[in-house]
Amino acid sequence: MTEYAALGTAFAIGDSATVATANYTNIAQIRNISGPSMSSDPIDVTSHDSTNGYREFVVALKDMGEITLDLIYDPDQATHANSSGGLFYEYTQATKKAYRLTLVDTSPTTIKFQAYVTAFNPTNNFDGSMDAAVTLKITGAPTIA
Repeated sequence: MTEYAALGTAFAIGDSATVATANYTNIAQIRNISGPSMSSDPIDVTSHDSTNGYREFVVALKDMGEITLDLIYDPDQATHANSSGGLFYEYTQATKKAYRLTLVDTSPTTIKFQAYVTAFNPTNNFDGSMDAAVTLKITGAPTIA
């Protein structure tokens, strides 16, 4: 089994909402990427015909969940800014955009999807860097390659 360090994982924003044809720009100064937090809704299909007294389930709808980015926040950085292509702008405009997560495995694996920026939380500690936590809600099915 191969093991990988996460250093070098990239998260990029597209110039449109179209996953297949978007031109992607890596978001600068990301410290941590959490997610996507994928889940499925199980449906209980247990009946009197179920054997051995165990519940039975089928999977219904899938949810790609959310991705959270922890950034060293720079309001002047194009991918952070309150201008087109910046995460703060995408939050204020409530626009759906294409995003791409690129892992550091040998292939490398890419996950492309559409999402909305649903939270943008800057922090300004007196003894630290200016940071921001950004949450993206994924909508629809991803493209995984």
